[in-house]
Amino acid sequence: MKLFIKVHLYFITFCASSLNLLFAQSVFVWEDPIVVADGSIYGFTRPRIVLNQSNEPVVTFGQLGTGIIHSTKLNGSAFETPIQLTPDNFETYLSSWTGAEMAAQGDTIVVVFKQNPIQDGHIYTVRSTDGGISFSDTIRADSHGAGVAWLPNISMNENGNPSVIYMAHDSIWLNPRYVVAHSNDGGISYNSAQEVTQGIPEEACDCCPAAYTSNNNDHALLYRNNEGNIRDVYAVLSNDEGATFTTYDNIDQLLWSITSCPSTGPDAIIDQSHLFTVSASAASGKYRSYITKNDLTSFSVVDGAFMLPPPENNNGKSNYPRIHGNYDSLFVVWQTSENSNFEIFCGFGNANDFSLFEQTKSQVNIVETGNQLNPDIYYRNGHVHVVFRDGSTGNVIYRKGRLSNLGLNQTSNSYVNIYPNPCTESIRLAGNIKDNTYSIYSINGTLITRNQVYNTDNTIDVSQLTNGSYILSIGGIDLPFDVRK
Repeated sequence: MKLFIKVHLYFITFCASSLNLLFAQSVFVWEDPIVVADGSIYGFTRPRIVLNQSNEPVVTFGQLGTGIIHSTKLNGSAFETPIQLTPDNFETYLSSWTGAEMAAQGDTIVVVFKQNPIQDGHIYTVRSTDGGISFSDTIRADSHGAGVAWLPNISMNENGNPSVIYMAHDSIWLNPRYVVAHSNDGGISYNSAQEVTQGIPEEACDCCPAAYTSNNNDHALLYRNNEGNIRDVYAVLSNDEGATFTTYDNIDQLLWSITSCPSTGPDAIIDQSHLFTVSASAASGKYRSYITKNDLTSFSVVDGAFMLPPPENNNGKSNYPRIHGNYDSLFVVWQTSENSNFEIFCGFGNANDFSLFEQTKSQVNIVETGNQLNPDIYYRNGHVHVVFRDGSTGNVIYRKGRLSNLGLNQTSNSYVNIYPNPCTESIRLAGNIKDNTYSIYSINGTLITRNQVYNTDNTIDVSQLTNGSYILSIGGIDLPFDVRK
């Protein structure tokens, strides 16, 4: 007994002092994919996802050709019939690289989009106050009287008040820059737009979408600047809730020189007075995705242009990264051509260790035929929610996952063990078991059995499993085991 206690305590101490090593064993555990909507009926372009107050995913996407925007909510194990957000005979500007965006706070969800024609269409929003069940009529968000207003994006503060950014021009395509329009009433109306990037040298890259993010007093607009064809990502900071923007900086410093518009922009979050930005660049000669970290107190770049896991194929491309999470749990999705087709990948890191993204890189899509495009991600309560366009079926696909720290949970104070391991026909549970149901996943995260009840003698029949490595998930604890027959 003394030997067992000594060994057990050693493993607890090991876990506490070697967290990065254990994260190297982390894998994503994914649930089965769910079709969000029939793409042939409702469209599939640039899906976006948020969670409502009840942790139900709400997904918005567009239909090429008609410019119609649809939205749907997950109800149990299936998505509801999509509802049309745009009025009849109302066409939005939509492509694979720009379209509707949305933000949520509680059950208030606001979607923003650009109306066609591109030269004089305005920026509109619709809002839901019931978690995505229904949406309002269109509400004009821009105050732009002349020229082109387009490439909108949106963020929402802790009080449920949205801020809409968009690119403004003088006349047609002259003086491109970004402006922001704040709402003080939950998106019912918007104040006149204020300039954000007007004083920055040169001009905004006029076909690269921008991002806007906020956390309490800190607001930041992220956009691609065009200074003599150097198209790096700039951040413009406000520390007074978006009232004024007085500080800016080139945050990637990759010096990407390109004479044509790359049509790819950044995404960002703020947490603990730090700004985390993801974007793509081909400054190295190949499209790659990057993450940067800024300290907003001093507005200094802490980690600049850290490359996210590149394609295994050196000639492959990585693009359209999206980020969500917090200081300790950063989750990024991106599309990358590992071989010939684009696949969707997800990675986990934290503010102090970006190298974890390489160690936790996980493929989200199962079907690999056709290009998988335009991923988006939302993180809450230990789960990541990912949507993307499936190149094989033309549908929007949703997948829920979580991070499983192999070797961490089974050596914690809530000790649970399984034996024999390796096993042949069955495994037995021992220790402090806090749940009577379990799920089994393959080592790459594929769900095999869900919410099964184990036998009264604490045994689980695994005779149906073939030789290989698996994960038993029970009571929030993930235990690796092998089947050897």
